[in-house]
Amino acid sequence: MFTNAGNCVGYSANASSDYVLPYPSGESHLLTQGNCSDFSHKDHNRYAYDFAMDIGDNIAAVRAGTVIYVKEDSVDGNGGLEANVIYIRHSDNTIAQYAHLTYNGALVATNQVVSQGQLIGHSGNTGYSTGPHLHFQILKDSTSSETIPITFSNSDPEAVGPLLENIEYTAI
Repeated sequence: MFTNAGNCVGYSANASSDYVLPYPSGESHLLTQGNCSDFSHKDHNRYAYDFAMDIGDNIAAVRAGTVIYVKEDSVDGNGGLEANVIYIRHSDNTIAQYAHLTYNGALVATNQVVSQGQLIGHSGNTGYSTGPHLHFQILKDSTSSETIPITFSNSDPEAVGPLLENIEYTAI
């Protein structure tokens, strides 16, 4: 069992995880904020990840599913207005949320079926953001804002439990 700041209880590693990192194989990104951080990943979005990305970097689907919502009309650097997002529902009714995408940065549309690893959008700096990055989390279901802990099967180095802040992870 993993324990982190704020009495955040996590999970053990799972090499057979259903999830892959939210960017294409071969790409690397620094994890700037992990699960249960004191800055903004506590309370309802405690099991979230922030990956440093430049505006326009590729974002990939962590699992196969159906796109249920796309917002891409906010401009980068909008100072706290709504973030551009993509929501994808998986077969177990969990929802992947990809946030802070760039203006017109979605490559998918509502009701589109996507495969794991498929390019779905481009990162940006919209909404409440300290700079360009991808905020990623899995929601328990469409009626809850509760996030759930996950691991990634293609992280390098292979993570034991959640990914750790200030480490660059390569999608293998």
